[in-house]
Amino acid sequence: MPNYAKTYQETIRGKVKWAKTKTPNKFGRWSVDVYPDAEGLEKIQKLKESPAIKNVLKQDEDGKYMTFSRDTQKLIRGKMVMFEPPIVLQPDPNGGEPIPLIDKLVGNFSDCDVWVEIYGWNGDPLKGRADGRAARFKGLLVWNLVPFESKRDFTTEERIHVSALTNQAPMPQW
Repeated sequence: MPNYAKTYQETIRGKVKWAKTKTPNKFGRWSVDVYPDAEGLEKIQKLKESPAIKNVLKQDEDGKYMTFSRDTQKLIRGKMVMFEPPIVLQPDPNGGEPIPLIDKLVGNFSDCDVWVEIYGWNGDPLKGRADGRAARFKGLLVWNLVPFESKRDFTTEERIHVSALTNQAPMPQW
C-alpha cells in the first residue's frame, strides 16, 4: 500500500489575486488565487495526477487559476488550535535573505512564488475512507508588488461595506 501521508513543500510561480494574508476570507480561511506561469501550471497538473489534490483548477477571464487556503483555527482532539497566518516575504534589495512584507497588502496581479504544503492521508477501507492528498497555503514571496487599491481590488460587495463604514456619522465627543 502506498504511503500518501508524506508531507512536502511545493512552489508555484505566477500572478496572484485575492491574497488574504492579513485577514481571513469570507470562509474564515487565509487564501490566495494563483494564476500560474507555464512551469507552475505543469506542477499543478502533476499534483492533479492520482492521487489528485482536492484543490480545483478553475478558469476565468484572466486565465487558469487555483485557490490555495489554510485554516485560521481547527478543533483538534476536542481543543481549538489557532494557526499562524501565511508568511509573506519580499526579496532583500541588498541580495540577502528575503525579508518580511509587513506594512503592505498584496494587490491583485502581483508576481509571487506561492508556497504550498502538499499533505496526504492513507484511507481506511473498513471506515469507508479513501487515500487522498491536498495542498495547504503556506506563504508568498512577492517579486513584483502591485499595491492593494480598494477601488480595484475590493469586490462590489466589499466596496459597499467599506463605503457604508466610511460614511457613518462621527462618534460624539463625551
